[in-house]
Amino acid sequence: MIKRISIVSLIFSFIICMTAFATAEEHHDIIKENFLSVTGNEPEENSFLGVVSRTKYIDRWGILINYEKETLNDHLIDTSRIAHILVLIKNIKFGTELNADRAVTLAMYHDVPEIITDDMPTPIKYINPEMKKIYTQVENQATKSLLNLIEPDLRSEFSSILESNNNPEDIELRKIVKYADTISAYIKCLREKSMGNKDFDKARKNLHKKLLQIDSPEVKYFIENFLPSFDNTDNKQECEEPKESPEQSIF
Repeated sequence: MIKRISIVSLIFSFIICMTAFATAEEHHDIIKENFLSVTGNEPEENSFLGVVSRTKYIDRWGILINYEKETLNDHLIDTSRIAHILVLIKNIKFGTELNADRAVTLAMYHDVPEIITDDMPTPIKYINPEMKKIYTQVENQATKSLLNLIEPDLRSEFSSILESNNNPEDIELRKIVKYADTISAYIKCLREKSMGNKDFDKARKNLHKKLLQIDSPEVKYFIENFLPSFDNTDNKQECEEPKESPEQSIF
């Protein structure tokens, strides 16, 4: 039996659907109004870190059977480590001069809006272009709500971390963080596979294809030299994927 989607995800999905034609400001009002019920924290100045600490209570992969629970906090830590080594590989092996410490910081906070939105299932998040656009709007407003929880003198620094900007290096680093995010998700699938969990087979297959499509020398190097250590099964190469079942992929 598939694990039920978390209540927060269902509630937030409903909010998104019911506010499909709302403005960004209206989305912000919805988030602000429901902030206490979603996070349990008072929306006061300098409660930012208190709210962010709740990443340890948010479970990922809510619509799959998990043999090993993974929280949002676990994912942020793993993604940060992977992003760090990807930048080091890019710098040392391929001659760039990117800031590896900055990559760690960006990765550490890259999914914190999910404190409010929860880890929404991919099929809901990307069910159609309109839903994707709406979810992005809500996610952006969730980010602004989080930024309002820290005093103005520090807010600009966190804004450069949580919100996209036109800094060329940050643009490149955010791409690497996305690569690290995908690798982290794939490693989670490998862990579940090593424990005999077949519920992650489709996700693993699709993430494997996504990884192979990334045109990045540091990612290819990581796949060849670091990724095998995460696969504890006898078959360490994903050469032969399971045949498609009649069920529709959930990722």
